[in-house]
Amino acid sequence: VFSYMIPYGADEVVVNASLIKAHNIIPFSYFLLIARLEPENNIEMILDGYIKTQKDVSFLVVGNKETKYGSFLQDKYKDSGVVFLGSIFNKEYLDSLRSHSKAYFHGHSVGGTNPALLEAMSANAFVFAHDNVFNRDVLGNNAYFFSNSLQLQEMLVNFNTLALRKEEMLANNSMKIQKDYSHQKITEQYINLIKEVRK
Repeated sequence: VFSYMIPYGADEVVVNASLIKAHNIIPFSYFLLIARLEPENNIEMILDGYIKTQKDVSFLVVGNKETKYGSFLQDKYKDSGVVFLGSIFNKEYLDSLRSHSKAYFHGHSVGGTNPALLEAMSANAFVFAHDNVFNRDVLGNNAYFFSNSLQLQEMLVNFNTLALRKEEMLANNSMKIQKDYSHQKITEQYINLIKEVRK
């Protein structure tokens, strides 16, 4: 008996800025979070850090807002610059949102390789991620990590300085998608596993 871990995969995407412009969203004028609106995804931690900076940048949240917790979040952050877009299932539109965000915030704190994180990396999003072993394993040094709202607040205050590494981080994440997480690489791992099991 043995165990074998095969991660999720993602491929680099071609984004279309006209998709977000059609919804009156200006490229690179907003922060972004895409997640199930659940406490384990640390949405309050992220938004608390955001509202304390009083930045002139809107914060777009994508996820099902028609839940009890979704209603709670909308009430807590009303009139704060946070905009709840609800569920969006058009991947091309989501990739365009990711690619044209000023920064992408990933609060997921449980599980292994998160597909939403891989999709953000493949869309060349500038990632700020919750500090845990899963996210660090995927991102390495190519994101900024936070453990509480105060840390995130300080990062946003110093955003322009942190962004000096943006292009380097994007390039490294793109390379990692190609090298470790492309669907071709993941498919090869499944094929090799099947061959191993059949021996």
